[in-house]
Amino acid sequence: MYLKLLLKQVMNKPIIYYTISLIIGCIFSLCIFERSIILGAAISASFLIIIFCTVDKKYFIIICLFFILGVIDFNLFFNIKVENKIEVRVKQKKDYYCIANYKGRSLLLKGNLKNIEEGQKIKAYGNFQRDMNYSFGSIGNYNIDRYDKYKKDAMYYISVIKKYVYKKFCKCLDKNKSGIIMGVCFGETDYLSKIQKEEFKKLGVIHIISVSGFHMSIIYKALESIFGIKISILMSFIYVIFTGANAATLRAFIMIALLKLANIVFKNYNSLCALSFSALILILIKPFYILNIGFALSFLSTLGIILFNKKLSKILYKLPEKINSSLSLTLSAQFLSFPYICFTIKEFGIGFILGNLLLVPLYSIIIILGNISLMFFKIDFIFNSVIFILNIILTTCMGVNYVLLYIFPNIKYLCYIEGVCLILLYLGYLLYNQGYKRAKYIPIYIVLIFVFENYTLFPEIYYISSKESEFIIFNNKFNSIMFCNYNINASKDVIYIKEKFNSNNVITNPISDLKINLDDKTQAKFYKKLNSRVDLQLNYKNRKYLFKRQYYKPYTKILCVKNYNSINIPFYSLCEITNKDSYNYFKVTKCKIFFDEFLLIKNYPFCRRDKL
Repeated sequence: MYLKLLLKQVMNKPIIYYTISLIIGCIFSLCIFERSIILGAAISASFLIIIFCTVDKKYFIIICLFFILGVIDFNLFFNIKVENKIEVRVKQKKDYYCIANYKGRSLLLKGNLKNIEEGQKIKAYGNFQRDMNYSFGSIGNYNIDRYDKYKKDAMYYISVIKKYVYKKFCKCLDKNKSGIIMGVCFGETDYLSKIQKEEFKKLGVIHIISVSGFHMSIIYKALESIFGIKISILMSFIYVIFTGANAATLRAFIMIALLKLANIVFKNYNSLCALSFSALILILIKPFYILNIGFALSFLSTLGIILFNKKLSKILYKLPEKINSSLSLTLSAQFLSFPYICFTIKEFGIGFILGNLLLVPLYSIIIILGNISLMFFKIDFIFNSVIFILNIILTTCMGVNYVLLYIFPNIKYLCYIEGVCLILLYLGYLLYNQGYKRAKYIPIYIVLIFVFENYTLFPEIYYISSKESEFIIFNNKFNSIMFCNYNINASKDVIYIKEKFNSNNVITNPISDLKINLDDKTQAKFYKKLNSRVDLQLNYKNRKYLFKRQYYKPYTKILCVKNYNSINIPFYSLCEITNKDSYNYFKVTKCKIFFDEFLLIKNYPFCRRDKL
């Protein structure tokens, strides 16, 4: 039933087809850039064949034109020519480089960066080196030899005002509370500490510190109640520019403007069409948004609210009205965004329901008061009065945060399997409603997938290292044992790795000559203390595997994995080494070594058969 209604809605709204066609065109160009022409052709051909069999010929021609437009738009965006003399605006300044805006593209500035300020527009002279990052719309690096400053304009003064307001907040409040106000009200997350960001993630309210549609709806409602529609739309646009004009706020602004303008010109407003139109405009301007996580999460959350909010509200009709509306809104926003999180971010706060129910109302007040304080930051009496109220609410928020963080577990780490299973579960539900009764067995298959995902059929060994910590993780069946050596400054690493691998037994800083029975067939032995590190030997089915750290030249660290009983052992296992989250991951599967020896020198793997 839901599938038929959705298809019927799409058929009557061609702009949805145009937007999807534009996205497919951009994906096709991306595949060409990445030298995956076959994949791009397969995706494009499949889409166009389905469209050809679905719509009228006149619509099909228009859809093909939007597909071609997407291909051209993506190519023009990333194939722009950069001269030796360019005009750029500095967006962010780091220690050794700057991120600048060049005709809507991101550019990494290096070289002579002395006295360059954020928000400033400069004329730079230097050399360009192409190095594209499609997710961020970055086209490469520009090495500056010299530069000339332009006259300071409005964008520069916006950056200055933000810094000035933050300093004024710090005079009245501590840095933590000031950072929260800057993040929640203006999207300036650089003022937040890592601990604060992690807390927002754990509580499932990370969207509060990145200005999004949630902020736009609050700001517009507050403005409209005072100034009316036309002035409110204008002031909302100024707020979008002031907060950086990211994808989520632009999407929300376009949808709000369409809704209010439709009321003025006596036209019907359709949420799906407005959402599609906003996506169409944004992708035309910045085609790299098809890979932008913030853009995708904003649109998927909004689409989930459009499709499921009313249905969930009917299901939860017994709850009080305010709780019902808040809960149905929170859950519907997660329907489509959660699988995407499984494929991309792979982190999810378990306490997102209570976090949104309890914290969102408080932070909504902070958003309004924070913007009022910005408007009156030159009038000390009003500014100090607003700050006094903000301090009370922020203290309340911190207390609620403390309680919720104590109640709920830490961040749940996800993988693509969870995302695939969730999609299959939803598709099975739709098929079952359409009359395919065999779809009722899909949840059984999903349960089996989860069991096999958490069950290690063949033992796995992970070696993970960072600057101040070192871990060896042994997975076998449903058991996961973690051995770790770390400095006191790296205690957070232990928690992070433990949760990521879901280890049920942690052995910290083991001493030499320590023996541990992991299961009936596996035993761990620690011996030969070396430079405050303890080497590990695993015995599995009478075969010995030694994890030994050896130091040769300065700054050269070698991990040596030896198989002492390697004669006549099938070489069918695989080993993987990846660098992620500032950790080096070394994985040995099936407890069989593909080569006699693996060496990890710095971050690069080397394999050889001869003995050291």
